[in-house]
Amino acid sequence: MTQRCNSHVCNMLLLAAGFLLVQSADRAQAVDMLEFETLLQLQLGSGLFSSRFVEEKQTTQFFYEQHVERHSSLNVNTDLDWYRHRRDVHGGYPWIVEDLDGDGVTELVIQRIFFSEEEPRGFLDIRSAPDWRLRTTIPLPGNEPASAITVELDGDASREVFLTPARLSFTEGWAAVVDYDPVGDEFFVRSIIDAPERTIGPSVAADFDQDGRVEFICGNWYGHVLFEWDDGLHYRGRVESEYSQASRAGCSKVQLHPDAPVKVLLSRSSFANGYESWLMNSVGDNQFETFAYWNEETGYSGNAVNHSLDLDRDGNDEFILSFHPNYRIFEWDNNTESIEEVANWSQDAYGTPVFFSDGDLDRDGINELWLVAHDHRFWALEQVLDPASVPGDETPPRIQLSMVPNPATDRGTLLWRGAGPEGMQSVALIDVNGRIRRSWGPQTGSMGELVWDLSDEDGVRFPVGRYWLRARDAEGEFFAAPVVVSR
Repeated sequence: MTQRCNSHVCNMLLLAAGFLLVQSADRAQAVDMLEFETLLQLQLGSGLFSSRFVEEKQTTQFFYEQHVERHSSLNVNTDLDWYRHRRDVHGGYPWIVEDLDGDGVTELVIQRIFFSEEEPRGFLDIRSAPDWRLRTTIPLPGNEPASAITVELDGDASREVFLTPARLSFTEGWAAVVDYDPVGDEFFVRSIIDAPERTIGPSVAADFDQDGRVEFICGNWYGHVLFEWDDGLHYRGRVESEYSQASRAGCSKVQLHPDAPVKVLLSRSSFANGYESWLMNSVGDNQFETFAYWNEETGYSGNAVNHSLDLDRDGNDEFILSFHPNYRIFEWDNNTESIEEVANWSQDAYGTPVFFSDGDLDRDGINELWLVAHDHRFWALEQVLDPASVPGDETPPRIQLSMVPNPATDRGTLLWRGAGPEGMQSVALIDVNGRIRRSWGPQTGSMGELVWDLSDEDGVRFPVGRYWLRARDAEGEFFAAPVVVSR
């Protein structure tokens, strides 16, 4: 059953565990709201980008949409100094910057389109770092921009690419999967099928129903549509009930908390029904039901973008919903066991967002929210942390704690400096609730290090999230530094 809620304060209906929970505006206002500060603001030049972090240069590279002969990247180092670098790469839509073939080298996936009426054409160029040499050019149906995401389908070392049209088309849609052939060292179209007309990205992919087959969900003018991989792409129908004439559509995956199954967040906008979003559970083979629903009729019909991320890296995803001209962030509250609004802003603050992403430009272990406004201004917003959330006493500057790398994905080296000849009484890792998750005994020497395999005392890997490295010196004083376990 789907419940509808119309309100300018975004009242929310939750359907869970057989009961209906009404989230009121008064309760939402009582929640501690997140605060953000602007870490970086600049003119990007496009409303679309993909990015990667270059370890040896300590620089984040942004590849943004440009339809020019020579593509430029925007480069931001950890000190937040930035510059542009022009490359001998034909511009287009830079959908993906990722290692696709599993060789440890990054690939750049750019779609080039030509608007010739005689022969509309589109091509997908796949290039490899560091010189971005051209590996493969794949012809695409027509010249519609195609939204692309990566996914693991067959358990090999490579990543597959799923593509669908990214803009509203009045012709028949299509969907395709591009794979890598290690024998021929080439990329190729592994599967391509017709899709319902007016099928548009962005898309999400996961095995939502846990049947061993990956599902793909993307937008459509009449309702989000579902594809499934079963030794090839197959169209499985619509996810929610059919609606009419969505001008924009959005999709995201949401992990409300580490023990919850992955949900899918679907959004759309129209002049008839305003902004609608559904947070949906899988309830069987390619079947979904509504867990939470939002609706606001604001009189606008702009971008229905949504985005999920884990800003504070506590294992609970936050997600952003558009209710133009307002934008709101929600998160699961472990104490109340409900979804709470934790931040909001109007377009007066940053313009009208057309694209969201996230990352860590300054590599301080605090994830930033990245957004691009309609005028192509780029904003990196960092959460302002409450000093009281740091366990133990305020850290004196004489002792420095850190982890390298931070965030860590498979192991991290815990470092301390300036402890004095007596060293440390103890070193521990604690979670955001103050619980000790891993501890070590006395450590001698004024400086030292421990190699941590990201596991607890029982050898179980820490969940993705934010933790604190805490040490106690010979005088009994506590010191702490944030560390992050990433995917």
